[in-house]
Amino acid sequence: MIRFESLLANARAAGLDRDPELVAALNRMVVGKFQEDQLHRRGLDSIQVSDAEIQQYHEGHSERFTTPNQARLGWIHRRASPKAARAPREQLRKEAQVLWNQARQAGDDGYRQLAVQHSDDQATRYAGGDTGWFVPGRITWRWEPEIMQAARDLTQPGDLAPLVETRSGFYIVKLLGTQPASRRPLAEVRDWIQYQLRMEKAQQLREKLFEEVQAGLAIEINRASLEAIPDRPMQTAIARPPPLPK
Repeated sequence: MIRFESLLANARAAGLDRDPELVAALNRMVVGKFQEDQLHRRGLDSIQVSDAEIQQYHEGHSERFTTPNQARLGWIHRRASPKAARAPREQLRKEAQVLWNQARQAGDDGYRQLAVQHSDDQATRYAGGDTGWFVPGRITWRWEPEIMQAARDLTQPGDLAPLVETRSGFYIVKLLGTQPASRRPLAEVRDWIQYQLRMEKAQQLREKLFEEVQAGLAIEINRASLEAIPDRPMQTAIARPPPLPK
């Protein structure tokens, strides 16, 4: 204690207790402590969310819990350089058309086998050409426009699009499956909704506190000084809600 008090006395004598950075840090600590105490007094730790509120949120934000209809696309890609001469490209077109005829006669298993044997797309080749689920009508940046158009024209699983030509070559596009739109039941997302509503109520408490502490104060903003302050990146950590459960 003697050592501490001795160091403190010398620090004050050196003027460190008047250092602007230390004063600002102390002020932030005081404000943080005051805000924490006031929020706890206002019931921050005992926020309740009723079953009715959870139900109402689930019904009023259905778009958050609805999965749109999806489709599963497959393709077999025969790659061609955009700068390739006309004759080699025409030859590749003929080969791709022969492969398209084989795919039309083959079932799903046969299509997958053709993809493994002939596709130049390494990302999908060994998955039997399967590109995964996508939402029809939604732009997919990794797909060329001609493929997007072909995908939109396919409606029934097993449908095969006409041979698709793009700058990068030829595609044999097939609709492998569809999945209707579905809405997640309340039981699956109940905890997430409860957390979300608690965060909203906590923010309401903060906003009410800010209004109360500013009431009766003559607040004036010096616009010139404010605009002279250089921009700084935000450092405050903002709590984010957890992702929806899968």
